[in-house]
This record gives sequence, structure tokens and C-alpha cells, in this order.
Amino acid sequence: MAYGLGLMPYETAQFMLIVTGLTMIATPPVAHVARKLAIAAEAREAEVGQRDTSIPTGLSGHVIVVGYGRVGQMLGSVLDAQSLPHVGLDIDTDLVAHFRAAGAGIFYGDASRAEMLRRFGVERAAALVVTMDNPHTAEHVVETARRNWPELVIYVRARDRAHARRLISKGASHAIPETVEASLEIGEMVLMGVGVPDQTARRIIEARRQAEQAGVDESRVEKAE
Repeated sequence: MAYGLGLMPYETAQFMLIVTGLTMIATPPVAHVARKLAIAAEAREAEVGQRDTSIPTGLSGHVIVVGYGRVGQMLGSVLDAQSLPHVGLDIDTDLVAHFRAAGAGIFYGDASRAEMLRRFGVERAAALVVTMDNPHTAEHVVETARRNWPELVIYVRARDRAHARRLISKGASHAIPETVEASLEIGEMVLMGVGVPDQTARRIIEARRQAEQAGVDESRVEKAE
């Protein structure tokens, strides 16, 4: 507009357009990198600030819950109700700070690193439970744990049946597809709601659950072969 009104020379207008265009192109990737750097810096600060003295020692027969979102929190409450020892690991610094302030045994840690799992006594753990909602990260954690601790029992939350099969192939002891389990629970409620006797409904759903799990376990057999 300034050039059109004769307020700016052509050369200056072109220069300004070039600078503006380059800035618009560069801003998104620079912002993306800045966010990555900020997250990394926050993670380093959280890990350094988490004193080793705050990590429980002498743990044995405990459960390590990786990912303390809704599924991990529910599992934690079940373990608490049965007075079963467990620790939670998560990479969300705000979530960890919230639970730590409430006195919960939740710690910051990247479970895809063998040294992090070792700090929490994974070699003496009764089980490792991976409840993360990121499929690729969950697979990475399973691979790391199975490679370093071949005898460890590993339970994993899977996105669907295909994901469950991948997790089994990477070393998970048990993979539970969340979509399948949710569908089965709804199915059981519907059957009861439309008049099917409770015991019959449960028997139908349990048979279907076993069939679905057998389909997942096929990948373990295929891997062994």
C-alpha cells in the first residue's frame, strides 16, 4: 500500500516484502524447535531436582506403573486399596508435581531408558505396567524392558488389537486392547439391560474376551516359531 501511494521506493518495498516473507516462513519451525528445547530443559531440571534420596530404596515385589494418566491413576488406586507396593513414572512434570505434593509415590522418569527403570528396582519388581497413550513410546518402553530383563512380567495398555499384537511381538507378556475391553464392558451392560440374565451376559462376554485375547496371543506363538 505504501508503495502504491508513492510513500516508499520500489527497492525498499521489495526488501520489506522479502524480509516479511522469510520471517513468516521461518517462524513456525523456529517456534517448534524452541518448544522442544523448552521441554527438554524442563525435563532435565525435573530429573536433577528429583533427589535420589526421595526415591524409595529396597523395593521388592512392587509394581512399576509407567504413565500416570487416567488409566495409571485408576490402577494406582486399585493397588493402594489392596496395600500393594507400587511406584509411578511419568514425563509430565506438572502431573508429577501435583501427585508428589499430595504425597503419592509418583516420580519423573523416562521409562524408555534402562537406567531409569533400574533406579526403581525393576529387576526386583513383580511387574511392569505400561499405560501410556502414545503407541510408539509404549513399544519403545517394552523393547527396552524386555531386552534388559528377559524374565520381567510386562503388562501393556494397547490402542487396539493390531497394536496389542505389535506389543506382544516386541516382548510384552500381556497386552490389553483398550477399544476391545471398553466394547466388551458396554456389551455386557447392554445385554443385561435388554433382559439377558446377568450370569449369562457375563458368560457371553467372558467367552468373547477369551477369543479376543487368543487372537492377540497368536503373535506370541508366531514369534516363538
